[in-house]
Amino acid sequence: MSDSEECREENPLEVIKSRHRKEKKELQGQIQGLKKSSTKGDKKKRKEVLEEIASLEKNLELRHEKELKDVPQTSTKKAEDKSEEIGSSLPQAPHRLSKAQKRRNEKERKERDREIEIRLAGERNKFGVRQVEMDKLGSIMKERGLLLKEMPADGDCMFSAIADQVPGQTVKSLRGSAALRLRETADDILPFMSNKEGEPMSMEEFQDYCSRLESRSDVWGGQIELNALATVLKKQIEVIQAEGAIVTLGEEFGDRITLAYYRHMYGLGEHYNSVKKIVE
Repeated sequence: MSDSEECREENPLEVIKSRHRKEKKELQGQIQGLKKSSTKGDKKKRKEVLEEIASLEKNLELRHEKELKDVPQTSTKKAEDKSEEIGSSLPQAPHRLSKAQKRRNEKERKERDREIEIRLAGERNKFGVRQVEMDKLGSIMKERGLLLKEMPADGDCMFSAIADQVPGQTVKSLRGSAALRLRETADDILPFMSNKEGEPMSMEEFQDYCSRLESRSDVWGGQIELNALATVLKKQIEVIQAEGAIVTLGEEFGDRITLAYYRHMYGLGEHYNSVKKIVE
């Protein structure tokens, strides 16, 4: 085998292009499998499958684009290594980059990589469950003339969202009120509570839960606490969500508090935001 043939076979650009063709073929097989998994007549499932396919195709396209842009540097280095290995006798023109030029080149490369990563992230988010949920909730709030107010994702978000709409209340006071109401109605709610293992909660575990609910942000609020606070505050608490019907607690009361509930906004878990009517 001649040196030119060996170099051609090991050309990084050709290797990458060959792998790209293989990956595109594999993706088509994956897409066919996804399409077959879509139940005929199930429009919701079909929409989810099409969104996933679009995301897979776009992500592969952007990754391939990034890899091809990186080829020149890699190719140059490998060509130099190969030249040294075979002891090429061809004269090499003296060419050295200044340190300043090397820094500029490196900076430009990093900026290109960052732009591609941003585009990749944008495409992933465009079809991801988080973005879909936010878009749906945004549409619901727009239809109802509601304005979202972001709450910190610190474990107190549900209590913060309520305090934002009830003058004079704080996260601490709401946690205390919820814990007190839970203790008062222990016989009624204990059968519906479970411990970390998913087993029915004992009275001792329940009392410990109430104590932690009062003072620690690692105990998040949920529907049981919302129901307790609706009674304590004598207010109707409405929870809107992207999937499922609106949940209303304390329907017997007139004044209303509205919360937006998110399942996918943050990787850590569920989240609540405050919601208010748009004042024109």
